[in-house]
Amino acid sequence: MRTYDVNKVKAATAQYAREIEGFHPEEWLANEKNIALINDKDDVALFEHQADLLNTVCGHYFFFSRGKEAVKAAEQFLEEVFETTYVQSLPALTAFVSNNDTGSIDCPSAVHHIATHNNSFSIFIAHKIF
Repeated sequence: MRTYDVNKVKAATAQYAREIEGFHPEEWLANEKNIALINDKDDVALFEHQADLLNTVCGHYFFFSRGKEAVKAAEQFLEEVFETTYVQSLPALTAFVSNNDTGSIDCPSAVHHIATHNNSFSIFIAHKIF
């Protein structure tokens, strides 16, 4: 579900404060094109509007969940952002998650992906299917 709760975003991002130095949730949330999603575990996905790319966001994930729960949360966040917002594409570099024999990433049916991998990383582009 979409959130504008600065305190929830701060709590989720606090564990990465050093890595995201200069991130100001108040300013970020004030931009209506930026999208913050939260679940019942207080995991947060931040989808940052890319001004130079039409209907495109860059995703940043901050999980309290771990393992399979975190993967499931990420899939739900992707499905929600594509189904309920203006977003049509999301280029991403993500940790490699192999869920089948082909080594591809299992995504919700609403998400199409192109996956390649090099050791611990996969490059994929997810976009809304019309």
